[in-house]
Amino acid sequence: MNRLRASLVWFAAIGSLCAGLALWRAAEARHPTDFIAFTADGYSCPIYVADNLGDAGTGAAKLLQLTLAQAAARSSASFPIQRGDREHMKGRGVFLSVHRGGWKTETTAVEKLNSSAAYSSQAGRLSINTRTSDTLETAVSWFLETELGAHWFFPGPLGVQVPTRNSFSLPAKMAQWSPSFISRHLAVGGSPEEQAWFSRNRLNALFEHRHSMGVIFKRDDLLKTPELAPLISGRRYQPRVGDTNSWQPNIASPLAAPFAANVLKQWLRESPTRLSVPLSMNDTVGYDQSPATVKLAGGRGYFRGNPDYSNLVFGFVNQVAREVARDFPNRFVTTYAYDWTENTPDFRVEPNVVPFLTADRSQWFDRQFAAEDQALIRRWVAAGPRVVGLYDYLYGAPFLVPRPTLYAVAQSIPFAYETGVGAYFAECSPNWGLDGPKLWLAAQLLWDARQDSAKLLDTYYREFWQETAAPMREFFALCDAQWRKQPLPSYWLKYFKDEQQHLLYPPDVRRSLRVQLDDAARLAKSKVVRERLRMVSESFAVTETFAEYCEQRETLIRLLQQAQATGFRLLPATKQFLEAKHRFLDRHAEVQKEFPLALHGPIPRELTRNDPLGSALWQIGRWPRDEATRIELTRLAHDYPEVKTLLAVTRDNLHWIPVNADPALQELRIATSFDATTLDWATAGPWRGNDLPHEHRAVTLVPDDIGQSVRLSGCLEEIFSQWVPAEPGALYFASARVKAKVSPGNLTFLVIYFTDAADKIADLGTIQRLPVGEWSDATELTVVVRAPKNARRIGIAVRAVNQVGDDFAEFSRIGLDRLE
Repeated sequence: MNRLRASLVWFAAIGSLCAGLALWRAAEARHPTDFIAFTADGYSCPIYVADNLGDAGTGAAKLLQLTLAQAAARSSASFPIQRGDREHMKGRGVFLSVHRGGWKTETTAVEKLNSSAAYSSQAGRLSINTRTSDTLETAVSWFLETELGAHWFFPGPLGVQVPTRNSFSLPAKMAQWSPSFISRHLAVGGSPEEQAWFSRNRLNALFEHRHSMGVIFKRDDLLKTPELAPLISGRRYQPRVGDTNSWQPNIASPLAAPFAANVLKQWLRESPTRLSVPLSMNDTVGYDQSPATVKLAGGRGYFRGNPDYSNLVFGFVNQVAREVARDFPNRFVTTYAYDWTENTPDFRVEPNVVPFLTADRSQWFDRQFAAEDQALIRRWVAAGPRVVGLYDYLYGAPFLVPRPTLYAVAQSIPFAYETGVGAYFAECSPNWGLDGPKLWLAAQLLWDARQDSAKLLDTYYREFWQETAAPMREFFALCDAQWRKQPLPSYWLKYFKDEQQHLLYPPDVRRSLRVQLDDAARLAKSKVVRERLRMVSESFAVTETFAEYCEQRETLIRLLQQAQATGFRLLPATKQFLEAKHRFLDRHAEVQKEFPLALHGPIPRELTRNDPLGSALWQIGRWPRDEATRIELTRLAHDYPEVKTLLAVTRDNLHWIPVNADPALQELRIATSFDATTLDWATAGPWRGNDLPHEHRAVTLVPDDIGQSVRLSGCLEEIFSQWVPAEPGALYFASARVKAKVSPGNLTFLVIYFTDAADKIADLGTIQRLPVGEWSDATELTVVVRAPKNARRIGIAVRAVNQVGDDFAEFSRIGLDRLE
């Protein structure tokens, strides 16, 4: 029986092969010089892959097989994949290969710079080839997009659009393309669907770059050679175990550049195919403060509001790059023109240095910033490096509102290409359900920056949204307009991890956007379009519930600022706040579960830590309570665990025990001058004042009736804090009086933090934030929290972040009490 079954299978296979051969011969007779992929009468071409192409060849062949099968509406098995050496790869079909003057497949570092692709068809054969095996899938996707009209608009099956047809053939032709950017890296995420989208949109990560000082100069190196450690506030800084990013090495030391060069050269020796090594400062401003460092920085003042340390850093980078080039002339050293080093230095930069120019180019809606940024890009291209890269921020998460910023993509990438930029990287963390065509448009322009962005978007709406193209075009256009018309001034990543991002989408705008989605739902006919629309609609429902939660929170906080606010007014506002909060949390969880790629990651803690609940319950408890109020509080405690945790603050018999020192700031003294080395500006008293030096930062003391106020203006990111021992499980009440002017995106707030048993800060704390507006009469911010069971210390702080124009914050009477 088994022998009979095997025979039948063998005869069936021979019969199928003969039938396919007959179909192909019939097609060839009609078109003798054409390459024929498939015909209406059932023929499907084979796909041949050279044996020595390994996994890269297999991946490219499977992409070709799958896409041809989708176009023909057949099974993938209809397009068989065969492997063999060069002698066996003859006949008719598709042939995937690598051509570099020979059939070797090892890729040298220099060869990685050539990511050109080509295909040719003649006499029934289609050849697709590249210079390196790891770019073969790039060539296949380019062919499929160019000749078959295939597109991968976003990850997963819902994002694939392949037109179906009865037959597909090509006349004799040749095509070759070298992409506009040699390195095209959009950091979209690590899921299998996102990685497939990455490769099918012809992206690559050619250059290795990252903040690297902490892995070049290790803790043991600094202990062994203290001169390599920075001098901070008169003392040599020694990193804690595991701390690789909160400090900068002393790059002014004569030992620093030779040390770093030896490390980088060792990395290159260990990896002969490695094209680049990273040499970027840590993501901090903890520079050495010695006179040698200050002198090398060059006294260049400020650039974009930050101290300009480009001469110092790129002088060091040049020394290292020259030493690396002696042994490895065809390799590159990557670095960041970032933070204090965005500006070009006063001297030429070595040709083997690849600087990535960091900027949030969504700011290009601001004409002044766009002009300044374009001038800076031109200066860097002329500064000496062989390759210049752009580093951008095309988020996605942590935003929970649509951030398409199509205007920025359409302007900045073609400009960079025309100016001579050769590499591109963007942090993305996409919310695929909210971001629309942004990343697809970016990938298209990185491949060919000479394309017309408007025509590309026409393709997106026509092919992806099909019958719903008109309302979906209007939906994303409205979202894009909201970003372009936000109030000036612009600044780096405005509303990043900031609940006030919802201000970009007020209720009337949200209603207009929902109308477009409803119109699209009425037009949607096909199953795939309905499912795409449902993902976007559900994702936008998260935006809607998030905005409603933020609005209810602000209503409650403003009510708390009113002296006449009674328990009877606060109780319904508190209930509405809790209901809105949990609608948002529940909707976010539901959408992430149903559409895992729609929203990237969990809700950032920054968006929920502004929590007026404890303060509201405390205020309610100060007023006489009738039976109805007691019943409602009991019900809220039953429905919301956070109410139960804090309900003790409504009791009448609380004892207040002060726990922090100098709440009136009478002992506080501050620095008399501020510059790039002024990280800690509180010079006397128990309080600590510190954070980021900034061109317009001003900190002054103002006398008041019981002590002093600390006035902050022009601050980029300032914190004024005090830490004391904590009692685990105890209730704490913090308060601060404040006068202020607060612009949208400005964070002016009171915060309580805790450290855990290991004395590490547990999370971002609980805050009460002052809403946008002018608060010329002093108002009170309060925070009520219960300490975690493992709490070791508690910190009370006031903060001022992103102050612009005449914004200011004047804090006084900053007290912390334990409630018993």
